[in-house]
Parts: sequence; structure tokens; C-alpha cells
Amino acid sequence: MDLTNKKIFIFLQRNWGRKIGYPIAKKFANEGASLGALTFQKDYHQTYLESDLKFDWLMSHDDIINNPKLFLKDDEISIKEICENLKIKSIWPYVQSLREHVKNYNDKFFFGSYKQNVSDENILLYVKSAYKLIVKIEREFSPEIFILPNFVSIIHIFTYLFCKTKNIKIFAYSSSPLKGKSIFVRDFNDSTGKFFEDIDKYNSKNELPLNTEKVNEYLKNELQKFDSDTKKINQKLNLFGKTKTLIKQIYKSLVKKNKPHHKQKKKLFGANPDNLEIKYLIRDYISYNLNCIKTKKTKFYNLEDIDNFAYMPLQYQPEANIDVTSASFNNQIETARQIAMNLPGDMTLVVKDHPEMFGLRSYKYLEKILKTPNIKLIDSSYKGTYVVKKAKIIIAPTGSTFFEAALIKKPGLILGNLGTARMLPNVLKIDNYNEIQNKVDEIINSSKEWNEEYIKKLKIIVGCSFEVSIDNEGAYSRIWQTSYSSDKDLNYIYRKFKEEVMRLL
Repeated sequence: MDLTNKKIFIFLQRNWGRKIGYPIAKKFANEGASLGALTFQKDYHQTYLESDLKFDWLMSHDDIINNPKLFLKDDEISIKEICENLKIKSIWPYVQSLREHVKNYNDKFFFGSYKQNVSDENILLYVKSAYKLIVKIEREFSPEIFILPNFVSIIHIFTYLFCKTKNIKIFAYSSSPLKGKSIFVRDFNDSTGKFFEDIDKYNSKNELPLNTEKVNEYLKNELQKFDSDTKKINQKLNLFGKTKTLIKQIYKSLVKKNKPHHKQKKKLFGANPDNLEIKYLIRDYISYNLNCIKTKKTKFYNLEDIDNFAYMPLQYQPEANIDVTSASFNNQIETARQIAMNLPGDMTLVVKDHPEMFGLRSYKYLEKILKTPNIKLIDSSYKGTYVVKKAKIIIAPTGSTFFEAALIKKPGLILGNLGTARMLPNVLKIDNYNEIQNKVDEIINSSKEWNEEYIKKLKIIVGCSFEVSIDNEGAYSRIWQTSYSSDKDLNYIYRKFKEEVMRLL
């Protein structure tokens, strides 16, 4: 397909925009495409304005989110109108994705106060301005396709919903069930796209992908992890180990302190992990170390003493999987309490914190879970595969644990809408806590009959993950998140994006 005059709109989102979005946008432009873009992070916006690539449409999202009232001007947009035009019942589940609005970093380290940050009035101003922005893009640029780095906030979700009503193509990057393998998805629940289409194709034909040998080798290696003698990972208590990081952050804070857009953002949202004053940096440093010390001293339950249990791994938070695809269950303390309260017979609920939340999650948060009836909180240093192997069932709103469970035919109940978990052969979707008692027995009993057909479905998922993966042995993530750079890998990534654009158009 000739890309000449094809109208491509891309979200140049923070570091992704700088490291991946802008380079692939230049390559699209070199092939004759017309480019529009929405920038995220004011530092980079001016760079894009002055760059060699002349966008046909360009706007800063930071200007809008920091002053939605100015962007709205006298336009009267009602929430009812937004709901009707986007074909949704309510905007409030999607508001949960607005980290800076609904989560407060001012009061406690790492959003630990669980208080709303700005008023409902300010939230609604931004919701209306986000909708106006999408309409403005469509009217002034008329994109044929949107390219997003992910679906993580209301602007991404509204863009998807708007595209759906207007029949405009859209896709974003996401993770496949396999760790380190990435896919393109076409909705914010990660449930549509070529990956899913290929799985349906192979299932309908009752065929396996051609890479059977690679799939078998992968499954063999993954299953070996469950037989490992190691029960725990090593979580060292490196007190004051972040001193060097603190010094760098203080220097960065002093440099950015007088930039106008940082002052504007601070006025509306206050403290933010990306733009902290020195007093907050010191507070966070002390809080992190205190959390580490207190968590290490917590008297967790011994997993070896627990027999009949369901397992709920806590999710890293704030994060899209829990705050976007599982917004109704993103209060993880309440979710754990409700699951524990609805388990059948003498089954108890084992909860384990996410290892990467060690030091970030308040020890008081963990204490609340620890002192909830029928919940056994275990040390986060336990290996996830070891806990999965001992559990009778996995029950959670989201997470990669469902795939680990699938490898050993361990049943799972998912409360949220994450498509890459819901499509697994071991997972049953439930919509409310009242279903748990009956569904636990139902899926455990049915798992006894999982045989060759189950294995075939699992192999198709693994095979399709290999076939459509865009990560090129981890290069995509390294370019995005580290200082690594490679023209060869960027060319590979561009080819994958171009293939998807051509496929959809």
C-alpha cells in the first residue's frame, strides 16, 4: 500500500514519544503520509515544533490538562452529551484512570493517602475538554488511523470510543500473555487485534501454528520453573540505598523549578512523582526506607502451613491493568475482603504483594489486609510460581498470574476485563462476588477433565504470541525505557507499525 497522503495521528507520549513515536512518525512522513500528533510532556513539545518533521496538526495535551477551563472557553458540553456520543452509560469508571486527578501524592508517599486530589468540578472540566479535544482532532485533521503507545488514561479511552463510533482505525502497544512478548491491541481492554484474530483462526481450523517446536521448547522451559527448589526471591533490605537517586532528583528539581509549565502543573495538581519539590523528595526517601523496615518486620503467614486456599496477587498500582481494565475492582483491599468473604467451605484467601511494590506500598496498607477475616497475607518474596502451584485456584481482577496458572492447568476466576487473561483456557470470567462460591467448585471440577484439547488451546496462544510479537528480543522496551538506541531495531519496530497500519487501512 502507498502511504502517500494517508492521514496518521500519533500520541507522542512522554518518553515513548521521544524514543519511539517521533522516529516512526518521521519514517511515515518520509513515505508520504500526513502526520498529526498530540504531545504529552511540555519539555518535548517545543522540540517537536522546531524539528525537521513538519506536522500537519500538533497540539500539547499538557496545555489542556493543566488548564481545561481555558481550552473549553464558552463551549457548553454536557456529560450526558458525551455519554450519548461515545455510547457509554457513565464517565466515572473511566475517571479512575486519571491518576493525577483521583490519586493524591501531596499527603503521602506514592499516593498512599487514597484521597481524591482535585475536586469533581475540576475532573469534569478535564473530561469535557478531553472530549472536545478528540472532536477537534477529527474535524481539523480527519485522521484515518490513530497510533497510541498504550491505553492508560481517559484521553486514550475516549479516543478509542470515539473511533469506534466513527469507524476510524486505532491500535496501541500492549503485552501478550507471555512475558517479554508484545502485541498490538485495538481496544482498552486488550481484547481485540490480530493476536486474537489469529487465535480464533487456529481454533476454528483446529490447527496449531507452524512454530510448534519453538512452542514446545518454551512450554518445557516455563514448566521447569514450577519444579525449582527456590521458594523465595532475595529481597535485600538496602537501607538508604537510594541516596544517590535522591541527590540526582534534588538536582533535577532545582533545574526545573523555575520553568513556567512546571509551575502551572503544580498549581493544579500539587506534588507529582515527575515533578517533586525537595521537601517531597526527602519525605519520599524517608517513607520508602520506613516501609522497607516495617514490611520486613511484619509477621506474615507461613505458606507451608496453609492448605486449601485461593490466591490473589496484589497488582502494582497505579497501573493501567488495575485502574483501566479492572476499574470496578481497583480498591484491592476491598476486593480481597469480598473474595475472602465469598469463598466456599473452609477455603481461605492467600494474598501476596507485588515484589516491585516493596518499599512503595505502605506497611499500614499491608496491615489492613493482614487483619482481615479469612485472609492470609504472605511475604512478597515468595516466588509467584511456587504460590500458584500450591493454590487450588487463582481469583483476581487482573494480572499475568493467570497465564502462569494456565501452564499447570490451575483454574482461575477473573473479575476484570483484561482480554489477554480472559481468553486463557483455564480462566472463567465472573461479574460479581456472589458468583464466587458456585464458580469455584464448577471450574475446579471441570479442570479435572482438561486434556489434549486444553493443551492445544494453550499452544495456539503461545504460538500466536511468538508469531505477532513486535518486541524483537526486548529491543522495543529497552529503547523506550533505557538509554539504549539502535537504528536496526528502530527500523524493525517501524516495519511492524507500518504493517499494522497497512493491514488496518
